[in-house]
Amino acid sequence: MTINGKISFEIEDQTYELEGCEISEEGALFLPWKNLSPNQHLGLKTQVTLTIKDTETTNLVVEGQLQREADLSQDCLNIKFYWTPEKLNVYKDLEKKIGQEPKRRQRKLPRIEGNDKLKYFPKNIFLYKSSVDAGEFNILGGIPIISDLRDISPHGALVTTENQISFKIEIGEEVILVIEPRGAYNHQVRIRAQIVRTIDEFARENGNRIRKLGMKFLKIHPLDLQHFKQLMTLIIEELQGVKS
Repeated sequence: MTINGKISFEIEDQTYELEGCEISEEGALFLPWKNLSPNQHLGLKTQVTLTIKDTETTNLVVEGQLQREADLSQDCLNIKFYWTPEKLNVYKDLEKKIGQEPKRRQRKLPRIEGNDKLKYFPKNIFLYKSSVDAGEFNILGGIPIISDLRDISPHGALVTTENQISFKIEIGEEVILVIEPRGAYNHQVRIRAQIVRTIDEFARENGNRIRKLGMKFLKIHPLDLQHFKQLMTLIIEELQGVKS
């Protein structure tokens, strides 16, 4: 869910004010770069003032950090928020009252987010740069980019990694991912996918550059298709049990 509102922040003694922003718990999304540069200003921290109008106006000041998000059609500035518990509760109350479905990132099926309580939800993905000439699922001799699985659906996934090789992967490029099994389910799943979204940021804890890769699935290895269906069924059934 998102809330429509105004944000203002300062970078290098210049103040930026943006109306009609999509504000979420995650941050302010899909903003224009204006005079800022993703190469120069990515990762900078700033204080962000959020102005949200309901029956009355609410102003919240939160710490923010500049991210870069790109897809097949655009390159945007995101500002990731670091909430205090008190201000996050205020935001969540507003979201319940006036929140709306996001205008972007709309998907055919909802993604299942990673959850440590789900014993079958995979944690690790081995990602390989792909070469069609080498065969649809040929990873022999390839160097895996070990990534964390953030969310998944039957149509796609989002992974995150601090491996700097991932920054050589471009939007539109095809990759091969191998889903590493977890718990009692012991079947790997090989999937050919296309990168359709990237999010670049810096880790708050150690300053490492992080890349998130959003992808749509193109083809599941024929020998793994049934395994993938079984895995998704196990995750959904387990998720329903956790919610109940």
